[in-house]
Amino acid sequence: MAAIELVTIIENHLQSLGALFVMEGSTLGGKIISKMIMQQLKTEVMAFTFFTSYGDQSANMSNSIKHILNSFTQTGLIGIIVEPTNVTFQKFSFWFDFNEQKHRLFIE
Repeated sequence: MAAIELVTIIENHLQSLGALFVMEGSTLGGKIISKMIMQQLKTEVMAFTFFTSYGDQSANMSNSIKHILNSFTQTGLIGIIVEPTNVTFQKFSFWFDFNEQKHRLFIE
């Protein structure tokens, strides 16, 4: 099997915006997910700092990145931003799949 690069290659500031969009989105969605997990585990332990890094400011931070990205929609540069966005989503998916398989091997 061929080696898979685990990070998105960023070559300019526009590509970094695409990767940033994925990271910012994970903090917004993660806030909801981490809250559900903590309720299920009946714990207040904050082992989810990646997902709760902005605290109550998550929505504001997410709106800020959306505003910046929207400013590029009419410039013809949006394609440069979208490609690393898709690649970053793929890397997250690979990482989750890989760790799920690794976890299954560990518990079997």
